[in-house]
Amino acid sequence: MVSLTNAQIREFKARGQLMKPTLKVGKEGLTPQFIAALDDALKHNELLKVKFAELKD
Repeated sequence: MVSLTNAQIREFKARGQLMKPTLKVGKEGLTPQFIAALDDALKHNELLKVKFAELKD
């Protein structure tokens, strides 16, 4: 795992605040299709924002 400096962590947090979600986890949770999409997105982006759907019972 890569270690980040405090400055890098602050930068990523700031950038993340301005981003729209790259991926959304739906009510079905972490499906194989989602994992494949996540893997592909990580190959092309250094920072991802993931949104989780509200789980209603």
